[in-house]
Amino acid sequence: MLASTIFKRSLSKSAIKWIVSGAYNNNLQRKSAIEEAIVKYAADNGIDARGAVDGSAEVRGTEHAGTARPDGTWNPNEPNHVTVNFKKSDGSHITTRHVYI
Repeated sequence: MLASTIFKRSLSKSAIKWIVSGAYNNNLQRKSAIEEAIVKYAADNGIDARGAVDGSAEVRGTEHAGTARPDGTWNPNEPNHVTVNFKKSDGSHITTRHVYI
């Protein structure tokens, strides 16, 4: 009996671009953990299926907690995260998400 394996493609760590030059150069283990979280987030939330599998993810800054609300006030209770723009291979925008670390 032949066994077949179905490989599910996902966003590649090599497709992750860091907008902040040199981010985490002194902590490559943390950088790798963040990139793994981004890949997992894309797979778990259907972003791969929307085109990110062949596209890219742009990390818009470094890890931080809290976020600005639409009314301009600050929400200090949001957990540590990075803001990520997911794009298709043609560069078109899929979505922007906070990926929790």
